[in-house]
Parts: sequence; structure tokens; C-alpha cells
Amino acid sequence: MNLKTELETLADTVVTEWPEIACSSQFEDAIRFLYRSQLEFPPSWPQDQRDEFIASNAELETIRLAARLDDAIDSVIDGYTRQHGWPPHQEDAAEMIDAERRAVIFDLEFCLATLADEINKVSAQCLGRADTSMTGCSRAHR
Repeated sequence: MNLKTELETLADTVVTEWPEIACSSQFEDAIRFLYRSQLEFPPSWPQDQRDEFIASNAELETIRLAARLDDAIDSVIDGYTRQHGWPPHQEDAAEMIDAERRAVIFDLEFCLATLADEINKVSAQCLGRADTSMTGCSRAHR
């Protein structure tokens, strides 16, 4: 599945199931799935290193996104009220909040690009170092 389709699917799920999805592991699991399907790891990375990288970054991103998704209501209502002098109609507010939540999910595209750069940097730093080297890439290798 391509990135756009995966993000649209996740955005649809978040919009229809928020905040319930945040209270389960479903949201973090969806981000992990997205990372697994979209990030490319070098062959030199063992599966446990890939899993650890995905798990730690998905956990952090889940927390960050959950805060932004929760704040979407306040930011949309406050922004509209400041601009127009009165709060939006309830149905209009619901549509604007859904659009804001979709935008938050689509920010994962930038996160994926950042993680891909991080993978490349770590891989470049580790080139030529043996697993048993005292200058290995991680403490686990020492």
C-alpha cells in the first residue's frame, strides 16, 4: 500500500474513532504498522534493532500526535472565534475539527522523512564497524 493510501486510512480511522482509539493500543499499533511498511532499513540492521527503532519512535509519535489531536478542538474553535468574533456553528466546527485532525495525521509524512534520514545517518556512522568492535554503534554491541 502506498503512503498516501495508508495515511488516508489512518486519518479516516482517527476522525471516526477519536478519542476511543487513543485509549487503546490501536493508534500506536497503526503507527508502528505505517513505520514498518514505509521505512527502509539497511540489510546490516538486525530485526531486533529495527523493531526497537520502530517501537521507540512510534511510542513517542503516538504521544505527540495524541496531544495535537486532543488540542484540535480548542485550536480550531479559538482560531475561528478570534478571526470572526464568535464561535463557529456546531456542524461547521465538527467539519473543521475533522479537517484539522486529518492534517495532523498527514504530518506523519514529514515524520517518516525525518526517521529515514536518521536511519541513514546511523547507518553511515556504523559503516565498517564490526559487531564485536568496542566502537560499535550501540551499547549492546560492546
